[in-house]
Amino acid sequence: MRRRREARLSEVIAAAGAADLSDLLRTAYGNGATLASLARLTGLGREQLRVELENAGVAVRKTGHNLPESKQGRAGRVDAAVADRVGTDDIRRWLLEQSNNGHTAAALAALTGRSIPWVRSRLRGTTTAFTSMAAGTTPGCISANDNRRDSC
Repeated sequence: MRRRREARLSEVIAAAGAADLSDLLRTAYGNGATLASLARLTGLGREQLRVELENAGVAVRKTGHNLPESKQGRAGRVDAAVADRVGTDDIRRWLLEQSNNGHTAAALAALTGRSIPWVRSRLRGTTTAFTSMAAGTTPGCISANDNRRDSC
């Protein structure tokens, strides 16, 4: 079984026109290949790939920062589309301004076409004046991180 795996890997290296596994990995990873795509190509597991990339002198990219199709890339495109939809260039600033003007997280979700957790995640680390408290309570500053009332 090991011989078959090594023979298959040799075929893959030769088909790619690489001198050896290190050359193949440097070239493919440098051109944007992900660990998952390299694992499918070579038959190696992620951990072994990380070892081989390190041996080839290649720094492994942080998870999720591989390509525009990564989670962060998609999130950035979604944020830009939502910002365009509401007519701003900075969706986080716009959400903060709207929440400080009295809009609830639910109202902001409806305005943006996104979910309440999405709105809250974009406001994380800021202090917002959500006023979605029970009737008869005094609106106060609520941290987007935990929805507890904080003193303003």
